[in-house]
Amino acid sequence: MKKENPNLTVSRTCYYRAFLVSVVFVLAFAWSLADSSAFCQTGAIPQKMDSIYQKVDKMPLFNGKDAGTFSEWAAKQIKYPEEAVKNKITGVVMTKFIVEKDGSVSRIVILKSVDPSLDNEAIRVIKSSPKWTPGMKNNVPVRVSIILPVEYKASFPSDTKLKTKQ
Repeated sequence: MKKENPNLTVSRTCYYRAFLVSVVFVLAFAWSLADSSAFCQTGAIPQKMDSIYQKVDKMPLFNGKDAGTFSEWAAKQIKYPEEAVKNKITGVVMTKFIVEKDGSVSRIVILKSVDPSLDNEAIRVIKSSPKWTPGMKNNVPVRVSIILPVEYKASFPSDTKLKTKQ
């Protein structure tokens, strides 16, 4: 008759205990998720409430019109930085910002930089924006990400060479 190795019995016991503990943790997590009020009310796993969208049912409106109106408004607010004029710098600063649920603007980020002076001016103008009409998804105000190119171009005397950054 073959005798079982006592070390093998101990390792099997440890394996079964570890498996049992893992199952208990998984069940406890599932139970706590099922017990959450959002799950009980909707019957689905709750989504993050502050999601940021790129496309929604109704995009944010600036002064009751589309984002193109904001571009026109921003163009009137831009003051070409003296440093950039002096150094003859032109180009397009790509910005991204969030229109919040209350219509305010937040999280302004430079996606493509041209020059720090031009970047800072673009940020200044976006920060000074009046409130927008927030974007809507399923008739609920949501946070929406907007990408806005800010173009800097100026006419300099023809005898000077422009420093255009792409």
